[in-house]
Amino acid sequence: MIPKMLINDDLIRKRISEIREGIALLKRYLEKEFGELDISETLSIRYLIIQLVEAAASICMHILSSMYQEYPEEYPMCFLAMAKRGPIPRDLGEISESGEIEEFISS
Repeated sequence: MIPKMLINDDLIRKRISEIREGIALLKRYLEKEFGELDISETLSIRYLIIQLVEAAASICMHILSSMYQEYPEEYPMCFLAMAKRGPIPRDLGEISESGEIEEFISS
């Protein structure tokens, strides 16, 4: 049996801080109507969303590997695995499984 690794609190805190900072920046951009945004602002919003997803995926992967010894190859699989185990809502896992996040990021 593989021993469970400990959760790295510093990693989790750092990623949560990144998420909070990203959300704060997004809120500033979203004060404008979408049609009023210039290309630079639109691209900044896109980049911030990518950063938010990556930070959330980092937390997900760390918890999944530390607590459950599962090592998904891609972050959508991580969210789905966490949803099946219960720590996150099932609908969040299903959104990641549907490819909607990846589709947004790659478009």
